[in-house]
Amino acid sequence: MNKTMKGFKKAKEYFENLATIKTNPNSIALGFSIGTFVSILPTPGLSVLISLLIIFIYPKISKLAILAALVIWNPIILMPISAINYKIGDYILSNNPLNTITLFEKLFEVSKRILVGSLVTGTTIATISFFIVKAIAKEYQKKHEEKEKNILIKENQQ
Repeated sequence: MNKTMKGFKKAKEYFENLATIKTNPNSIALGFSIGTFVSILPTPGLSVLISLLIIFIYPKISKLAILAALVIWNPIILMPISAINYKIGDYILSNNPLNTITLFEKLFEVSKRILVGSLVTGTTIATISFFIVKAIAKEYQKKHEEKEKNILIKENQQ
């Protein structure tokens, strides 16, 4: 088995373990959506620190789910989203022209557009991911409980 397949197998096991832990689906979904939101914000290199701070402040949120979101929303995936963030921010802030005098002013205006777009995109994707992850976690936990019950029934019958 090559390294890529081993990596995919490990990732699958990791996410199955995440879904079957005894944490409630709401906590898992909330952790994943917060991790998603933090990842989409234009904070290169700081998303891990921000996530650790959130974990420290809100200990009931699933730590594994936040970390899973950070892994999924890596810089390669976020590159095209950053362009979308700029377009959304530019649309919202279209009354602020970019024909500023200094380079600093231009950088500030571009950064504002990216930040505004990131807030819109991050909120949207985080909200959608909350409901998707919650449904997946509920289903996995339900199947896992049924499997455990079946094992106990078989053991008792023997």
